[in-house]
Amino acid sequence: LSGSSTIIISEGESIDDLNFSLIKGAVITGRVTNSEGQPIVEQGITLQPVVENNNQIFRNQNMGFGQPNMTDDRGVYRIFGLPQGKYKVSVGQSADSLSTGSSPGGFIRRIFYPGVNDFSKAAIVEVSEGGEAKNIDITVDTNDSSPRFAVTGRIVDAVSNEPVSNMNI
Repeated sequence: LSGSSTIIISEGESIDDLNFSLIKGAVITGRVTNSEGQPIVEQGITLQPVVENNNQIFRNQNMGFGQPNMTDDRGVYRIFGLPQGKYKVSVGQSADSLSTGSSPGGFIRRIFYPGVNDFSKAAIVEVSEGGEAKNIDITVDTNDSSPRFAVTGRIVDAVSNEPVSNMNI
């Protein structure tokens, strides 16, 4: 097989002489801390594949890779099983996104590796098949005084007009 192919084998069917290759996934790992060196705990890490075309860099879709990409209690993250390629790594949310719910670490404005808030100035992290990019560390300014907003309200049943509890938004 070449490229990405799907083979469906029905019950009782057999296929002979099927050759395929397994590719070792790459790893990106680092630590997210505040300006005092304290770990930023339980924050999502985002990878954006980089596509280069005539020396211009384009954003591609966010890649989740089927696993929660979160910092642990030490602020450390490890994203594995990646295809070889070039990525930009960030933590936090973009200024134009609406944060719903809360995370133990609180709201963090999106910061790209190595500590910039502009996608075009973010460093490109390149990984090869089976390779590991280590120390992709990000320092977050937790003293950011940008305006923040909160939304409050009640969820009520449309028929009874009674409050509904234990709802996630």
